[in-house]
Amino acid sequence: MKINITTQQVKLDKNVSDRVLRRLQFTLSKFGHSIRQVQVHFSDFNGPKGGIDKKCSIKVKLITTGEVMVQGVGKDITTALSYSVERVGRAVKRELERRREVPIRINRRLERNQELESLKEDQFSPTTTLSTDASNNY
Repeated sequence: MKINITTQQVKLDKNVSDRVLRRLQFTLSKFGHSIRQVQVHFSDFNGPKGGIDKKCSIKVKLITTGEVMVQGVGKDITTALSYSVERVGRAVKRELERRREVPIRINRRLERNQELESLKEDQFSPTTTLSTDASNNY
């Protein structure tokens, strides 16, 4: 799992970037086999005015086709990060649960073929019955 962090009008120090990596690795580690890349983008969309203006966007690209995108807003970077990381964990879990290992049509086709094979075996297999007759004692 590759994690990229980018910023726009926000300065990240070493402690914050380490916290971002740890939180994402902890939250997404159980899905690591299904994740190709994680992109985290921090921005300050209100500039130096202040207020609730820090935005954290997380995009998770899955190994199979598809991606999960989550955004969170907060008064500072850690608040936006916490909200986004919680949401991305739930969103990736939900997306992976929706997917199936084998599509529905193939499942139905396999079940139908197995039923047909069992019917053929029943029709064409020779049936032998053994009967013991108590009156025939040699």
